Amino acid sequence: MGQVLYRKYRSRTWNEVVGQDHVTTTLKHAIDKNIISHAYLFTGPRGVGKTSVARILAYAVNGIPYSDTIQLDIIEIDAASNRRIDEIRELRDRIHITPTSAKYKVYIIDEVHMLTREAFNALLKILEEPPEHAIFILATTEPQKLPETIISRTQRFSFHPIGADLLTEHLRSIAKTEKITIDDDALRLIAEHGDGSFRDSISLLDQVRGYNKKITVDEVRDLVGDVPGKLLNKIIKSIVMSDRSEIVTLLQSLLAEGYEPARIAKQMAALVRQDVLGAESLINRNVSLSLLKKLIDIPASIEPGISLEIALLETVDDKIPVNRLSSSAIKEVQESHPKVKTVEKKVSSQTIETGLKSPKELQAKDHPEQSSKVDIEEPDILWAQLLDVIKKDHNTLYGILRMAKPDFSGTVLTLNFGFKFHQQKVKEDRNCHIISKILFDLSARDYTIECVLDDSVRHEIPVDVNVATETVHVENNNEQTLPLETINSIFGGGEIIG
Repeated sequence: MGQVLYRKYRSRTWNEVVGQDHVTTTLKHAIDKNIISHAYLFTGPRGVGKTSVARILAYAVNGIPYSDTIQLDIIEIDAASNRRIDEIRELRDRIHITPTSAKYKVYIIDEVHMLTREAFNALLKILEEPPEHAIFILATTEPQKLPETIISRTQRFSFHPIGADLLTEHLRSIAKTEKITIDDDALRLIAEHGDGSFRDSISLLDQVRGYNKKITVDEVRDLVGDVPGKLLNKIIKSIVMSDRSEIVTLLQSLLAEGYEPARIAKQMAALVRQDVLGAESLINRNVSLSLLKKLIDIPASIEPGISLEIALLETVDDKIPVNRLSSSAIKEVQESHPKVKTVEKKVSSQTIETGLKSPKELQAKDHPEQSSKVDIEEPDILWAQLLDVIKKDHNTLYGILRMAKPDFSGTVLTLNFGFKFHQQKVKEDRNCHIISKILFDLSARDYTIECVLDDSVRHEIPVDVNVATETVHVENNNEQTLPLETINSIFGGGEIIG
């Protein structure tokens, strides 16, 4: 069995360490001057050489050549597996045993941030009064999780992420040695996916070296699950064009092909960042920054696919934010949505008095004795109240329901969806139960929830049903009206000016 590349090309001397000269130079000079600390702390991202440098240092302080064989006086401890106080107490009891053959007993504790609080306290006792023959090298990717009392008793060295150029050059050197035929663009893509980690980048190179031909960037892209740039640009264009249907169609197509939502979000974040930093942004910069923040959070989401979809659709709603709804705003709505023809004001005295208030507030004012329940004869209000409650505690479900067309018939609520993915998600027992329970709380009636796939809904503008203080006529075969809230959803909110 051949040795994996990242182990084969692990640094074994100071000169082989790449990209951490600020660390290795300082350590070499200290050893040359015999200035040796009893405790070191190496911090930095994964795969940048912390453990390798710790091993090199352990052999260097003992004045013995580096070896891959077991050295009894160099002990490596994985804190992730030995995190309890019992293991540290055992270490404390054994630490006074003198070295077998070397000058120092060196303890390398990897992922030290994983220790429990009690274990940290026990380790602190050791670091406060270590024996002369003991040296500790602590390594961690999350130094913020270490107690300050531990950090203060060590010499800290911060390892840097490796730049893509340096990674690419290092990979090229390995590929040449291993006789791997690979394009420079492919090496660059591997380096970019390494995220500054030598270990991750070399592992990717190891994966592609099995090809019997010249490795191209397309083959690497398939391996790492990169989305073709032209498809991502189509999604960006759909956001600019406010084409919700195309956004959902493109996204569902990518997910169906097996592309990971987290990967899509990361690549889109890179494109949005380029747009923000460009001389002329396609999207309002404030909205782009908001989208960028949402995209960064996608990988940590419980349901990244739905979270990504909602983030993109919300960006369409917020794409052209305004502070006041005026005639110029209406003109922008007409330009964005050619179906919109005219605007007819229907502002009642109640509207002038109350302004844009929620259905619950208006109902409570007119019918204080019924304010606790929604009038079941007003399905629009009931639907608006349902969305309002769901938005507070079930944001993902809320985002999907906004794409639905509701139809109340007796005690049956039929939800019409333009996309099968939305229909199937809401159809889950858990989500139907949430909707039914909230409807019962609002109306004191048991509703049955039915989810239907209706292609015609795909081409309609999602509407947050609310108090219709103004209406917009839509030009189609059957003229209908859209509430003012539709315009608000497009612009992110606004107020009426007379």
